[in-house]
Amino acid sequence: MRHKLKDALASSKGGCEKTSLALAHFHASIKKGIDAVRFFELARNAGIEANTVSTSNAAYHIALLHRNGCGDLPPSNSLSIEWITRAATDGNDSCWMILGDWHMQNSQNPPTETSHGEASDSDHDDQEQPSKNSFQERCVKLALKAWSTGAKRDNLECILRLASHYMQQKNFQAALKMYQRGSDKFQDPECVRMLAQVHSVMVSEVIEDGCVVAGSNSSDHVVESSSMGETRLLKKRKRNADQHLKDASDSDEADADFSSWSASKIVSQYLKYCNLAATQDDTPSLLSLASSTSTGLKNSSSETLLLSRDTPRALSLYLKAFEKGAPPASLYAAAKLLFEGSENLARDRVRAMDLFLVAARAGCGQFARLGDLLVQGNEEDTGQSEIESRMRAIKVYEEGCSAGEAECFVKLGDCFRLGLGCDKDVFKAFSLYERGVRMFGDAQATERLAFCLHHGEGCIKDKRRSRALLESIGRKDVEI
Repeated sequence: MRHKLKDALASSKGGCEKTSLALAHFHASIKKGIDAVRFFELARNAGIEANTVSTSNAAYHIALLHRNGCGDLPPSNSLSIEWITRAATDGNDSCWMILGDWHMQNSQNPPTETSHGEASDSDHDDQEQPSKNSFQERCVKLALKAWSTGAKRDNLECILRLASHYMQQKNFQAALKMYQRGSDKFQDPECVRMLAQVHSVMVSEVIEDGCVVAGSNSSDHVVESSSMGETRLLKKRKRNADQHLKDASDSDEADADFSSWSASKIVSQYLKYCNLAATQDDTPSLLSLASSTSTGLKNSSSETLLLSRDTPRALSLYLKAFEKGAPPASLYAAAKLLFEGSENLARDRVRAMDLFLVAARAGCGQFARLGDLLVQGNEEDTGQSEIESRMRAIKVYEEGCSAGEAECFVKLGDCFRLGLGCDKDVFKAFSLYERGVRMFGDAQATERLAFCLHHGEGCIKDKRRSRALLESIGRKDVEI
């Protein structure tokens, strides 16, 4: 029956390709991998004759069958690489991305068989197999070559793969060129965001206290996410910009000499891409711009102002960043700007207090700090009388205790022990100090608890325990 089908297909030129594809997919669905491959090959050959091979994707399907195996067809790394390469050369440009991905996967998991092309040459059957490191290096080079080919054919996924690889290698110049191509050619949001991030790295490496240090070389940075979710750029070590390009010679993707950029050029490009990314609600860009505009930037050697301080804009950027999902530290920064004020931003401590509280409740903490501001502030700052401010501070300290902020147990205990903003209650104060010691081992709480035990405030006098507590925090022989 199979031979009759093949004869019929061979005699039919018009419907051969479509019929072969249908039969191939059918056999693949019933796990007849060998027959599926044969029919896909027939479809590909028919497509070559009809000049439609680029639309059939037959070679791509064969590659997948060999990659994953299918029933009676065992997996074969070498054949999958061979056929995905054919699929790419047939005109399926997305297969260059897949080819590069598979080579990169092979570099991490070397196959037991000798691959066709990715790890060895065809004429060294009698030679020793390359070492593991040599195999990995060849796979990586072939992956980069495949992605580079796809990038030249304007395949966006290949452009992103290359750019990501260069970022991991700290080759910012090559990464910039790739992201630039993706941005200019496709207006891709991811490329815009990454351009903003790379330029943020370039700016951060030459900034000291709001000044751009002229003539600074490029540096390696590590991009991390803190436990608060904030993106941080940490300077890892100084390195000459030429060293960043050591892996770029094979790809010819680092022609531009970014290390020669002036301070004003760096800041100009940084603002261009960060502003563009900010319009797309990219939170790292919003935070980076907010930080820069809150302080301003100037050239340290020439005192040239490169970016004027604009605290109103910094405030709006911090608020927008928080609205778009940035960590609560962004709201805390906005509140701090309002609390301190500036030449072009009127001080509004009442609103600042509200923002501090929202930030604290969102996970930023600092309940004790906010409570202190309420206690220390005047009516103009807090919008409340002294008694009302102290009562509000107590509620803030209570929220801090519920949130597990150690300092709040001490602050709230002091309020009850001294009757500040509430009725005096030494028993409740003692309980709060005791919880602060038991839960956190807090030194201040330990000191307060020892005081209560020494004088019998809220408890029975116990000078021995009081002395032991003081000794535990290094306060031996210190009078209370």
